[in-house]
Amino acid sequence: MYLQKNYNEFYINNTSIILREDLSSDLYITPILQFISNSSSEKWTPLTGGRDNIFLFEIDKNFLISLKLYSHGGIFKYLFPEYLFFTNRFLNEFHLYRDILKNELPIPEYLGGFWRKEMGLYKCGVITRYISDTITLENFLNDVLTSIEDKYNILIKCGKAIKKMHDLGIFHYDLQIRNILVHKQSKSIYLIDFDKAKRMSPLNLFCRSLNLMRLKRSFIKRDITIDFFAHLVKGYGVSHLSFPAQLLSYPHIQWLKFKKNYFQNPKERQ
Repeated sequence: MYLQKNYNEFYINNTSIILREDLSSDLYITPILQFISNSSSEKWTPLTGGRDNIFLFEIDKNFLISLKLYSHGGIFKYLFPEYLFFTNRFLNEFHLYRDILKNELPIPEYLGGFWRKEMGLYKCGVITRYISDTITLENFLNDVLTSIEDKYNILIKCGKAIKKMHDLGIFHYDLQIRNILVHKQSKSIYLIDFDKAKRMSPLNLFCRSLNLMRLKRSFIKRDITIDFFAHLVKGYGVSHLSFPAQLLSYPHIQWLKFKKNYFQNPKERQ
């Protein structure tokens, strides 16, 4: 029911698991069941570098997989950190990958995922091929050893990739600077975390601008110069953003600036 060709589905211990058919079920299923029961397993190593709820499983030196456990943000992360209300985020992301994203956008390779439903709440995760030697766009732009020309070139690539995503009718609800990865050697970029993304075709200028303003807020929140965001928009190829979208984002941007000035940098006020 959920599958496309080349994937198998298993139902074990009240847990549904989807795996690409060329992956050994004996190798993967037991660690997945351990993880979904305990949110940990000796097979899974937490990923370092600023991304929470990401774990790695080394098959061999040339093949690592990553597991992302979906979780809430905001206040709900303290109340129900690993359980989602009535929403199977994995299936949403998997269907987008199957129907639209695969072979169309620079994204990691999807190997499968899992979910367990209890009293209307979902605990679920997605499994992808881990792309080694990548860093977030935030870390890339903060790297003092990287030339400004290389940074501008990467931002142009990011803008073009986001435009292609929008042209495909995908609205990325969590488009932010940590959901874009940069490969340090090849300078390729990857878009990630489509679990809350929606299909909205056609995607008008207002919706496109809302998505880009969400990204701009993450630049401000992470203290990345807005000049970099301007180069990304240049790569996107739009002459201006929707004024209503900018107006809706204005209070949030001002709040971010207020928090930065009055909470993060108290010495600057003296």
